[in-house]
Amino acid sequence: LTHKQSNSDGDFVDSIVDISEYFGLRAVWKMNAGNIGGVAYTLDNIEHDTLMQYWSEARVHACIVCASLSCPDMSRKAYRPHTMEQQLQSAFVTWTNNTSKGMRIDGDVLWLSMIFGWYMDDFQPNVKQYIVDHNNASKAITDMDIKD
Repeated sequence: LTHKQSNSDGDFVDSIVDISEYFGLRAVWKMNAGNIGGVAYTLDNIEHDTLMQYWSEARVHACIVCASLSCPDMSRKAYRPHTMEQQLQSAFVTWTNNTSKGMRIDGDVLWLSMIFGWYMDDFQPNVKQYIVDHNNASKAITDMDIKD
């Protein structure tokens, strides 16, 4: 599903989230993505029931992405145990430093990816402080209004 799909009218789907709307399917995140050890997994299962359950690491949201233009960039390398910390940190910094994907400061307004809103409970103690702590961002952002 990484290429444009056409619906029954021959129109192309603009976003991965449109697949369910055009084809009458359940949300793409809830579709079976494959079997591992005989157990069926969805994309949602992999991210939330497996990765986040064992790591409880908010930077995973910068790594496990749908590959849309607005999502964090996909890594060109596999994630490996001996480099995981550096890879998580690099992905988070790259994402939040990308003003069209992660974070943008416009005067005293902080524009953030919708991912921060969807998973705000994962970013502790709060989204703004998490960004300061993990991206060396200015502490001034903690006083800014957030927009998404």
